[in-house]
Amino acid sequence: MKFDFEITTRSYAIAIEDDPFLDLLDSESYVTENAAFKEGQETLSSKLDALPGVSKTDYNGHFRAYVYLTIDDDEDKPALKTKIARIIEKHLAWCAKLPKAQHVIDRRAERKRTRAQDA
Repeated sequence: MKFDFEITTRSYAIAIEDDPFLDLLDSESYVTENAAFKEGQETLSSKLDALPGVSKTDYNGHFRAYVYLTIDDDEDKPALKTKIARIIEKHLAWCAKLPKAQHVIDRRAERKRTRAQDA
């Protein structure tokens, strides 16, 4: 029996630099009293999943600093990827302006010390 395999979706991992990624996670944490919600902002996942053909947006740091998402094959065009990149960039800029939680400040300081020792 012959089976045809058709591509219906593509999954992507979008790398984010460490500091902006920490800002992103912190913007949705209880430490900042869910700043994303308190300030009337949608989460990044809500913004991306609202795009036609985009689903399963996830980011939690467990598998490093990536935003994971799936795009339907028929919607997978350069213009959509450009739009996704702009949404991520704008959202990360908003996250960067939020007050930093102490654990984020401590984690960044530790990372700087480690990098200085490795250099």
